[in-house]
Amino acid sequence: MPKPPYVVERAGSRNLYYRRRFPDDVAAHLGRSDYNKSLGVSAWKDAGEPARQHERKYHLAVQAAEREIHEGHERISHSAAREQGLIVPSRISAPARPTDPSLPLLTNLDARRLARDYLLAARSELDALPPDEAMDAQRRDEYMMEIEDRIAMFRSAEDIGTMRVVQSIEADLLSKAGMRAEFLSPEAQLLRQLVRRAALQIAQMERRHLDGDYSKGFDDAAFLEPVAASPVYSPSLPARSGPTFGEVQQAYLDALFRKGQSEKTKDRYRAEMKHILAFFGSDTRLATLTKAACEGFAEVIDKLPPNFEDLIRGGADLRSIAASRSPNSPVLSYATQEKYLSQLSRFCGWASGHDHIAKNYADGLMPNGKKPDGSVAKMPFEDDELQRIFQRPIYSGCRNDRHGFSEPGDAIIRRARYWAPVIGLFSGLRCGEILQLTPSHFRVSETGTPFIVLTKDMKLKNRNAEREIPVHPALVEIGLLDWVERRRSRAEETLFPEVPINKYGDASSCFAKWYRSDLQHFGLGDRRPLLSFHSFRHTFKRALDRADVPEEKKDELCGWTRGKKIGRRYGSGLDADVLVDAVTNVSYDLDLSHLKLHRLLHD
Repeated sequence: MPKPPYVVERAGSRNLYYRRRFPDDVAAHLGRSDYNKSLGVSAWKDAGEPARQHERKYHLAVQAAEREIHEGHERISHSAAREQGLIVPSRISAPARPTDPSLPLLTNLDARRLARDYLLAARSELDALPPDEAMDAQRRDEYMMEIEDRIAMFRSAEDIGTMRVVQSIEADLLSKAGMRAEFLSPEAQLLRQLVRRAALQIAQMERRHLDGDYSKGFDDAAFLEPVAASPVYSPSLPARSGPTFGEVQQAYLDALFRKGQSEKTKDRYRAEMKHILAFFGSDTRLATLTKAACEGFAEVIDKLPPNFEDLIRGGADLRSIAASRSPNSPVLSYATQEKYLSQLSRFCGWASGHDHIAKNYADGLMPNGKKPDGSVAKMPFEDDELQRIFQRPIYSGCRNDRHGFSEPGDAIIRRARYWAPVIGLFSGLRCGEILQLTPSHFRVSETGTPFIVLTKDMKLKNRNAEREIPVHPALVEIGLLDWVERRRSRAEETLFPEVPINKYGDASSCFAKWYRSDLQHFGLGDRRPLLSFHSFRHTFKRALDRADVPEEKKDELCGWTRGKKIGRRYGSGLDADVLVDAVTNVSYDLDLSHLKLHRLLHD
């Protein structure tokens, strides 16, 4: 049996399709080049009758279009799109281009603003559509082909159908904005170019939605330009009064800092506001702020690389950095983007409360892309990874514990780089907790249990972090207590003075960077991004789980909750004598015999 004409297979679909190109004049009139419909069957032997039905429909569509052309009607058809409430309507009567000489002339800035507003409005409509899951398979396939047709059309600037659609949208935008532009003026040509690119972005977003990707970012650098943040969008708009971003910044920060944040947090807030002001303009009046401008900020933040601060110090600005981003290049983490958008929302909320703007235009803004699964943000080490870590030269003999820590040598140097991972593995202490330890934090209970005590004079994550942690027998065998005792006898105030402290009095920031560098030498493969010094804490927690340690004791050891039992010295919580069995039951399939020999050292 011969195959019916114009019937084709489509990659990714089980159904056959009737696909036939329209005559050029009909294609230009309809705004699409082909007739594409699913036959609803997958076997060639069943395609005959459905193909004949669509052949009749094709000829009827051509005849109707030719009749409309003859009668002088203008039509842009996307019937399937219209049925789904999509952005491009099924029938558009192209308005006449505004010609009133009293209207202001279109400028390049206006062209960029109109195209961007058109794109943002279309995206808002697209977001409001019902879920695509409601479509059946055949309708979904037809819809996808409709979208693919529009993508192909808007990619071609010279296509007749494309030009008719774009000119119609251009005239409509000019009419609504109350502006005029000569058809061949550079400003009008720029507007048409941007409208075509915006329409392409819309179609691509529809395709992503159909594939389950609801990210809101734009791929076209033209829509990262500063138009969204312009203090006055159009010369036809009257000047507005009120304070500028720069004039209210300090008042906002003063109000924000009344909550008693740490200096580190205050510095982060100041840095975030510095970039917010740089984006919107310190001299921009708050009264001109719009939701579109806030969304523009989110789109730029979405495309900034992790080192964007260095680029700014080199003279670049946020928009140029975002616009020059290469595909697939790294960007700021979801959490970092979320901090910037939260800061903008807090600022807009404050400005709204002081009647500087009508409402919080940044409310609800979220980073583009999918939020990482917090359960796998950082992972515990596996036993083979631990073995590789503790076989490194820092534990078997290195040149020194600075630049030569990863090079084999004769030195065993027991300082922070040596002790912190071992303590973290057998106690679950955080990096910052370990680096604050002094000889006075190592004590012995009345029953003889050696333990580490974390006290309220330390910089701890929260009050629950004040706790007693029994010293694991492995740490005793390696010689930790002897090492600490020697420092106590020498009246040394700290255990790890070699780790630099930043301006906030925190040593963990520097050490965490050291350890990230160390991990590059451990052969961790694809798991490397999921591992950090904090992974020792996760590894300890997993060991507690495997030892069936009760939840109350696990929470106490990890500093997550505070029990109601009265402790020996510190008011509440479980003391070391109660917790010693839980810690002793922590074990790993790990050979540390070479570390136990180091107990003989008198460093």
